[in-house]
Amino acid sequence: MTDKEQAEERYLRQHDDNPLKPVSSNMVENLKAEIIEAYEAALEADDKDTIKRMEWELSTLLIKKNELKAFVEKRKAENARKHPVLNAETEEPPA
Repeated sequence: MTDKEQAEERYLRQHDDNPLKPVSSNMVENLKAEIIEAYEAALEADDKDTIKRMEWELSTLLIKKNELKAFVEKRKAENARKHPVLNAETEEPPA
C-alpha cells in the first residue's frame, strides 16, 4: 500500500471513527489561483467590502475564513523564501 493510499484510508477512517470530529479539508488549496490572488489583493488594499463578500461566498462552499487567511499567510511566507532578493528590493530601506 502506497503512502497516498494510506493517507486516504487514514482520512476516511478519521471521519468514520468519530462522526462529530471535523474532517480536515484541503478545499483552500484547491481554489483557483485567480480567486486567491483576488483575495490577497483585497487584503492588501484593505477593501473590507470585497473581503467580507469573498469570505461569505467561500463560506457557502464550507471554506472557513481562518483556513483561508492561514493559507494566504503561508503563500506569502513561501514567496518571501523563494524570492528574498526581489522582496528585499521592494521593501523600503530603514530610515
